[in-house]
Amino acid sequence: MNVTTELMHIVEQAHSLERILNAAARVITERLRVDGCLVFLLDERGHLGIDSLSVVPTAIPALKQALAAARLEAMRAAMERILALSDARSLAAALREAQSA
Repeated sequence: MNVTTELMHIVEQAHSLERILNAAARVITERLRVDGCLVFLLDERGHLGIDSLSVVPTAIPALKQALAAARLEAMRAAMERILALSDARSLAAALREAQSA
């Protein structure tokens, strides 16, 4: 099952935003074989709209750096390409490429 199909299945089965996001983060983490995954929701203007964020203290510098460097349009374009991929190797390569762009 490709990532897009698996994520669509999650949405159909979960019935709550919290469950959908937790399951999606789990799938992405498993597919990329990484330790974790963060999911950020943007409003229609591209703003995060969050009041608080809980992470382990050692993750704060990297998280700040990643958020400061994020370019919304580039992320959207990368995600469209990434969601069309069907295997973990291609997915990991595309994410590395998007991160370095």
